[in-house]
Amino acid sequence: MKVSTASLLDNLAQRTTSVISDLSDLQSLPDDELNWRPATNAWTVLECIDHLLIYGDFYEAEFMKRLSDNTSQPRQDHQTTWLGTKFAKSMSPSSREKKKVKTLKSTNPIRKSIDRQSIQRLLDQQKNLLHIIDHTRSIDLQKTRVATSLSRWLTLQYGDILIVHVYHNQRHLVQIKEVLELQVNGTTS
Repeated sequence: MKVSTASLLDNLAQRTTSVISDLSDLQSLPDDELNWRPATNAWTVLECIDHLLIYGDFYEAEFMKRLSDNTSQPRQDHQTTWLGTKFAKSMSPSSREKKKVKTLKSTNPIRKSIDRQSIQRLLDQQKNLLHIIDHTRSIDLQKTRVATSLSRWLTLQYGDILIVHVYHNQRHLVQIKEVLELQVNGTTS
């Protein structure tokens, strides 16, 4: 898929701004709602947030490492790779109802003790992601490679990983909304 670099980054910034808005709304919820579990093996709101923090910590460090001292020149267009497109489609918030993606054991937060401060930490992380997206406008999204969370040896284009990361954040915000909706309706899955 070929897309204008500027419009791609504008879209990712808009999606991240939407995540920030949704996260801000969570801060007013009481602890019992944030810790409500819809089913035995389902995640609570705070567990979803912790999962996002794990990935956010990894990718924030990767993005910052690739931005520092990067002398590549930005391209007008970004061409995603077939693997990048495949990962992005699997993480797309709209694909959530079609196919669940199994999480890695190391990133599964179920039954961890997580406090509400994680909401603010994720908010801060997402605000930093906006700055990263802005700084990304000055590099070549195709030439610059980023390690994936699956393996440091598996690298993808910076632009592809950025898309996947933002989609992953949105995907779990959809999950959070579903948990809260189930809670309001008094049902379990």
